[in-house]
Amino acid sequence: MPDQDKDKVYAEVVDKMARGDVAHIREIIAVNDRRYEQRFTSQESAISTALTAQKEAVIAAFAAAKEAVIKSEVSAEQRFTTLTSQMTALQQQLATMLGKDTGASGAWGYVIGASGLILSAVSIYFLAHH
Repeated sequence: MPDQDKDKVYAEVVDKMARGDVAHIREIIAVNDRRYEQRFTSQESAISTALTAQKEAVIAAFAAAKEAVIKSEVSAEQRFTTLTSQMTALQQQLATMLGKDTGASGAWGYVIGASGLILSAVSIYFLAHH
């Protein structure tokens, strides 16, 4: 509202007050009260809408985080399963290789033991006959 219009309104109010006409002042107060109530209602509605939107955003963020954690757990479980099977395969290969080495080592032990027995028998034979 331009300043000239405000001045006219104030002048009218002062004039009416001077004449004792309080009804106009009450009307102005009632109009202002309605305007303030409308502003308050609008602000309250805007805040409520913003809070609802924020609540929905938080719920969506928590749901996304929960889904990410579940996917991560599934992925980790798959990796552990794969590693466990690989370790089992390596253990079996190692046991097979050690078994072959043990068998070969055992055979060499028998060969050396038998040759030592033969050498002892030959030595006793030569000692007894010479």
